[in-house]
Amino acid sequence: ELLHEEGSELAARTEWQVMTWEATFTTVAAEDQGSIATIVDAIDHTWRSVIKDTMWDRTQREPIVGPLSAREWQAWKANQFAGPYKNFRISLNRILIAPTPEAGHTVAFEFTTRNWLLNAAGTVYKEFITFNDDTPVLDPDIVLAGLKWRSLQRRGLSYGELFTAYERRVTDLIAKDGTKGTKTIGDSSLEGIPQAIPRLIGS
Repeated sequence: ELLHEEGSELAARTEWQVMTWEATFTTVAAEDQGSIATIVDAIDHTWRSVIKDTMWDRTQREPIVGPLSAREWQAWKANQFAGPYKNFRISLNRILIAPTPEAGHTVAFEFTTRNWLLNAAGTVYKEFITFNDDTPVLDPDIVLAGLKWRSLQRRGLSYGELFTAYERRVTDLIAKDGTKGTKTIGDSSLEGIPQAIPRLIGS
């Protein structure tokens, strides 16, 4: 119980590179592109969230802006802004795209998974512990440190010092996780996407 509590909470702390995956789908000529769970399940994962600014129409070689918030989506629906790019929103666990895309385009995006465990054979990612030889995909030393302070807390013992050391290690691990890009003045995500597109598609 404590191990699952630690693993699931640690997994939700950031967009860990080891828990970040790519999914693709083929568009239909409708606003509703289908269940995101079905799209992600094709690669045997349970999705947590779509990573902002990663959805691209690879056929058109252009971004699909989002995910939009409820406020942004309703504002767009009411005003139908004639922007250069399509927009998407996640609602009722489904992917909505507007304006309506053409059918047959390949769209890709990155997402974080809830599956923080790997089976002994290294072939199946899982969200819940089912065997003693399941192993975390996250740093096992951090997971163990989390178990130590949680165990003391559960027994009503002093755990403050261990918790502080644990938080320091997690913060350091998050800072070093994956490859961090270099930010420059004028850089942004999709808010400044016209600056980024020439570098990405060579135009």
